[in-house]
Amino acid sequence: MFRDVRPIVLCAIVLWLSAPASGQMTPGAEPGDVLSLGQVMVEVGAGMTLDAEDGRSGAGAQPLVRFGIAPGIELLAGSGGWTSACFGRCAWSPTTAFAGWRALIPKQMAGFNTAVSGLFYYPTRTDHSQPRVIESSFMLHVDRALGDALLVTLNAEVARLHDAETAVLRHGEGVGMVWDRGGRWMPLVRFGRRAAAVDGPSPWYVEFGTGLRPGGAFEYKFAVTRGLNAAEPGWGIAAAMAISHDFRPLY
Repeated sequence: MFRDVRPIVLCAIVLWLSAPASGQMTPGAEPGDVLSLGQVMVEVGAGMTLDAEDGRSGAGAQPLVRFGIAPGIELLAGSGGWTSACFGRCAWSPTTAFAGWRALIPKQMAGFNTAVSGLFYYPTRTDHSQPRVIESSFMLHVDRALGDALLVTLNAEVARLHDAETAVLRHGEGVGMVWDRGGRWMPLVRFGRRAAAVDGPSPWYVEFGTGLRPGGAFEYKFAVTRGLNAAEPGWGIAAAMAISHDFRPLY
């Protein structure tokens, strides 16, 4: 009995201690994988951006929870967390909460795994000088293994962003590559543009990072992002930790 409860307690502790992470989906970053029935994954981490014009900003307390509710279908929920104009002892304000789903398309097509997901974001920030943007997002996830180690991911996203007065459609695309030979390190590179509520060009970025699997249910992620145009901050640094558990023996 206690063994069944321990993973739940551990997930709760991770959420309570959650330093900032990257919970929202990013084009190029999401392979077409879906958790199996009874699998649970919790991810938390920390992030900071450095920009020549806007200076430093931080993002924190961004948990992401994924839960497989049926074969090929999962639910996910989390928060964009808290953000500030600096990183440290400064004023932090909440941003968004989100919830959604992801479903695997059963049959492979030419060796490609395909999944679709939908998310709904709602603003929770208390800074009333900023627009309260509500977002709904639909994303296509495609990935294909090349050989025994290289995984290529392709994403396409359409987002509807609206406040009290206006509504606009934005789209983003991306491509990523992950090198995984089943060892501890999983280097990756990503390139794409985000579907963001900005005037003018969409934010373009390139990202380099790695995953680290020390063993067991834990996985760590580290990434450095470089903005390729003025719409994306100059540099971004992020780290995250994920823990997973399989509750299928209880079904």
